[in-house]
Amino acid sequence: MRTLRFLPLVLWALGSVPGARALDYVTDILPIFDAKCFDCHSKREGVSKGSLQLDNLADMEEFYIGPYASMKPGKPGESDLVRYISDPADPDTMPPKGKGERLTAAEINLVKSWLAEGAKVHPEKPGPAVAGTVSPDFHSWRNADGREIKARFAGLSGQKVDLLLANGVKYSYPLEKLDPASQALARELAAR
Repeated sequence: MRTLRFLPLVLWALGSVPGARALDYVTDILPIFDAKCFDCHSKREGVSKGSLQLDNLADMEEFYIGPYASMKPGKPGESDLVRYISDPADPDTMPPKGKGERLTAAEINLVKSWLAEGAKVHPEKPGPAVAGTVSPDFHSWRNADGREIKARFAGLSGQKVDLLLANGVKYSYPLEKLDPASQALARELAAR
């Protein structure tokens, strides 16, 4: 019983330790990406290889962070991003050979910690928007020419269907260019 008296003091002390605060994407993670990744993945620089712009915070929350995205909150070991930046032998390693400087072990650990803490872009928000908008299932999508892809449904915005490919790439496709069955599927999923 005596140790319970000191519990509030211990909890207060832990909360006041520098480094015990939650990592902030904008101040802690984005500078790493700015230095190492913006040549290929930046709204500011006007490039979005793989449709990824690490400084486009709205897209980050909507398409790239979530249980079915390349950045899995609370699960750095299951996040494709960690594999891309950690494993130089991986065919999808980032940056590709000869295209820039790799992240250091300390930078990779910081990214992993941010993911483990929930991968929040805006700490004041309850969580990433992608969790409720991207379907967990892959669907077959056909265009009017009969070509098919497998992708998750990520939304219907105006006359464009937003799809999330298995590699985490967001793709918007005109609704009218899909075959009738895929158009119906998009409308059905949007209505849920």
